[in-house]
Order: sequence, then structure tokens, then C-alpha cells
Amino acid sequence: MVASIHYRKRWFAERLLVACGIVALGGCGSKVSQLAAQLESPSLEERYDAAKALADVGNEAVEALPQLIGALDDASPKVQYRVAKVLSKLDDAAAPAAAEAAKALAKADEETQYYLLKVLANSDDAAAVATPQLTKMLESRVSDHRYYAVKALANVGDAAKPAIPALRRVAKDSDEKVRKAAEAALAQLAGQG
Repeated sequence: MVASIHYRKRWFAERLLVACGIVALGGCGSKVSQLAAQLESPSLEERYDAAKALADVGNEAVEALPQLIGALDDASPKVQYRVAKVLSKLDDAAAPAAAEAAKALAKADEETQYYLLKVLANSDDAAAVATPQLTKMLESRVSDHRYYAVKALANVGDAAKPAIPALRRVAKDSDEKVRKAAEAALAQLAGQG
């Protein structure tokens, strides 16, 4: 027991010295690049902490976009959730993540789906690859899911034409926000034809 405590104190002290050395030398890379590298760590805790910290750097997180996209397929639902949340805050800068967000949508939990749908709604025509998944999400029991699926479909143009029958059904939704978004999407798609 004493040896275990001694080992943990030594481990912590060594990490503290390394961190202090990095700071004293002016760091080794930007904070975002360090967090991006941490997203690829074998440690679940490190990947989760990195994704959570990237949410705090705002639009600078776009520097970590390739790693964030890769982390959408993380084995941990907790990491997937955090990564989807970061991407959703990047607005249209996250458009390159659209294809991976579409893939992740089917197996994600409801909270993660919410953020993935926001990513797709911000991705404009890049979300066209997700048209089948977005159409399916129009049937979600969660009104925010339906809303963001409608918003994404409205932005993909002609690729959303196969979703028109489903959008017509959603235009009669019990949620007013969803209903109005669907009506606007249908009008927008009709104007493109």
C-alpha cells in the first residue's frame, strides 16, 4: 500500500515536472495541436479530456478537425458525444465531417445524435451524403432531432428531393418549430426544381 502511494506521488511529480518544463520552454506546439494528438491516445480518459478541452477553445478547434473527424468513430460513446459537441460549435467549418457524422448517426445515442444533426445542419450541401440518414431521423421521437434533420435537408438542395414525402409528413408535426421548418424546407426545395 505504501509503495503504491509512493509510486503515484512519484508519477504525479514526474508529470508535473514535464509540464513545467514544457511551459518554461514555451510549450511544444499549440494547445490545440496537443489536444488533437491526445484524441488519438490509447487512454479513454485522455481522449475524453481532450475532446472536452477542445470545446473550450472555440473556433480554434478547427485546427484539430482531422482528429475530431476520426474520433467520431471512437469506441467510447462518451468520447463520441464530446467530439460531436465540439464539431457542432464549429458551424460550417465542420462541413468536412459530414460523411463521418452521417455514419456515426445510426449508432449514436440520442444526446450524441442531437449534436451530429447540428453538425449536418451546419454543413450545407456537404450534408447531401447524409440524405438517407436525415430522412430516417425525421421519424425520431425527439423533436429537436426532427428539427435539425429538416434544417440539414433544406440545405442540401436537389439531393434532398427523395426526402420530400417525409418532409410533407413532418410539415404536419405536432411541434410548431419542426412544422414551420418543414414548410420552409419544402418551399425552398420547390423553388430549386
